[in-house]
Amino acid sequence: MKLHPECISCVISRALHDAELANATLKQKMSIIKRFIKIIDQALETNMTPAELGSYGEFLIQEITRNFDPYRELKEKSTEIAQSVVNKLEIDLEPNYENFQRIVRLVTAANAIEFGIRGYESTDKILNEFEKLLKAEIAINDAEKLWNFLKQAKNVLYLLDNAGEHIFDRIFCEFIHNTGKNLIIGARKKPVLNDVTVDDAIKAGFGKIGKVVPISEIIGVLFDKVTEEFRKAWENADLVIAKGMGAFETLTEYKHEKPVFILLKAKCIPVARELNVKQGSLVIKQLT
Repeated sequence: MKLHPECISCVISRALHDAELANATLKQKMSIIKRFIKIIDQALETNMTPAELGSYGEFLIQEITRNFDPYRELKEKSTEIAQSVVNKLEIDLEPNYENFQRIVRLVTAANAIEFGIRGYESTDKILNEFEKLLKAEIAINDAEKLWNFLKQAKNVLYLLDNAGEHIFDRIFCEFIHNTGKNLIIGARKKPVLNDVTVDDAIKAGFGKIGKVVPISEIIGVLFDKVTEEFRKAWENADLVIAKGMGAFETLTEYKHEKPVFILLKAKCIPVARELNVKQGSLVIKQLT
């Protein structure tokens, strides 16, 4: 997915928000914007993906403020809140189709929740939101295809997205592990936005059910920037399951010779436009 006009105002707004989160001074904020505008101009010339452009904005903030993980406290808070929600859910991990249907809906719905921010700080409120989301129509629903590929697969690669949400991804990964698959979990190499890093994933227990590997520093998956460890994991995988818009924005740049599925909420207009769904829709989609 290439940049849409709306992406430009979005990345600038996000940069200002994250500069504030990184405790940037006024002088630093002006420097960030001045340099980021040059990066945006280059991105428009090279037809960059939104995820890559957003990543460069985050690295610029880290460089100028010397705050290399401005989302750390929010990630910890989001994880704590998400765990409190999971503790109140009744989840059956027996590997059958009925449980799969519930779990895949649950982890897709989790992509819709901004844990720890925008009012999602109450466990009861989030539980109520999940009840609605679990009953909501999924605009593109390739869950049955995913189940059929999962049954046949030997090696499954699962790509994490945001902190908090990853506590629900762990449920799905435990389910996949229970089916007897060899599971590899991809996470961010180092902090960027509120994405789950390798350290975050290991702390959350993913290392007990599979091997955790670093994808890259960039949001999403750009194959000219991934680690060699991730490249091998991708090549060996029979099935790839990826979470979130960053994965969608980047993985749609490639043709895939293996089944690749994206689970997300179309939170922004450009992604909804690319998917031909209403903004805010839940999506379980096989990429081609």
